[in-house]
Amino acid sequence: MKTEANLKEDVCQKAFDLCVGYLSYRDRTELEIRTYLEKKHIDGVVAEQTLGKLKYYGYVDDEKFIRNACEANTRYQHFGRKRLRRELEKKGIPRDMTDHMDRYFTPEEEAACL
Repeated sequence: MKTEANLKEDVCQKAFDLCVGYLSYRDRTELEIRTYLEKKHIDGVVAEQTLGKLKYYGYVDDEKFIRNACEANTRYQHFGRKRLRRELEKKGIPRDMTDHMDRYFTPEEEAACL
C-alpha cells in the first residue's frame, strides 16, 4: 500500500515527465509550463515544485529562451526589436527581462535584419 508521501512523489514525477515531453518539441517559458500544468490539472504546489526541478536541471530558463529567440530571429525571422519584444512577451517573458535584450540582439544585428 502506498503512503501519502509516495503518492505525492508519484504525482510530482508524473508532472515532471509530462513537462519533459512538452519540452521535447521546443524550449518553453516559465509561464508556458505553468499554463500547461494548469491545463493538466496539476496542483499549484506540485506545479511549483516541478518548475523548480525543471529550472534546477536547466530545462526551463527564460534568459536562455530570450537568447535563443534573438539568435533565431537574426538567422531566420528578421523582426525588429519591437516585434521581437512583443513576441517574447506573448510567450510570458516579463517586460523587465525583455528590456535587457540588447545583450543578445544588438542594434547592428537589428539593422541587418531590417
